[in-house]
Amino acid sequence: MAYFTVPPVVYKFLGPLRGPRTLQDMKIKCTPPSEFDDVFDSVHVEELLVEELNVPGQNFYFELSHPSGMPIGDRDAWRAWLQKSVDLYPGFGVDAVILCPPVPNHAALMDFRNSFLSALEHLEGVQTVLSLTDQPLNKLMWDRYGNGHRGFAVGFDTHSPMFQVGGYPALRKVIYSAEPPRGPREVISWRRWLVKSHVYEYESEWRGRYPSKVLEEAVGDEGQSIFLKSIPPGAIKSVLLGCRIDSNTEEQVMAAVEPGVEVWRCVMGEGTYELKLERVV
Repeated sequence: MAYFTVPPVVYKFLGPLRGPRTLQDMKIKCTPPSEFDDVFDSVHVEELLVEELNVPGQNFYFELSHPSGMPIGDRDAWRAWLQKSVDLYPGFGVDAVILCPPVPNHAALMDFRNSFLSALEHLEGVQTVLSLTDQPLNKLMWDRYGNGHRGFAVGFDTHSPMFQVGGYPALRKVIYSAEPPRGPREVISWRRWLVKSHVYEYESEWRGRYPSKVLEEAVGDEGQSIFLKSIPPGAIKSVLLGCRIDSNTEEQVMAAVEPGVEVWRCVMGEGTYELKLERVV
């Protein structure tokens, strides 16, 4: 159970150079955490809680990032595991599988742990993230991600199937912290990508998590592999034009938007430092 409310619309800022192509092709790039600009993003401090929670000779609890059925076995151990996970990452649902029969010793426990993690990574492929925000009028966001107000922002309907993976929600809220997250890989898993330094709190970021095996692999402008998420019809609710967007970029955007998509222009508020919106279409 998540302790946050998903907003009806989340926004992606795009620049004038490659942004229009996103609307033309109806495909958007998802980024592996290894390519994030912030070198501390997705970093975590390894702590082997697994040694506390998985005692040799007892059932082995192993958390997954998707529901795995009702737990069985030692209910007290299950509750202890659950509480540890909740304490580490408040606001995120937790699930687990149990290995039976019990592992015989600590060495076997570690072997299983490493093998399971490797198998899980192979099964899902490269993990990628689609970074979004619920603050489309934040000036710092326009400065940094909207190419100095020369780009545009695309508003996505969070009820769209593009935010579902295998029937489960892909959209998660980022938590901002003064310290990197701590915990074992089993518990931390994808959650480490949802904790960022508090200096980025202005971004009010939401992230869609997508394994590469549900994406299209393509070749980027510099010959590198990139992963693209298809944008289904109706997923785009609005487009916000930056207040410094040039006529060529604006024409490309206007030609590419689907019928029924609202288009707004950002303008400087009179006598304030706030951005305002004026309806275009």
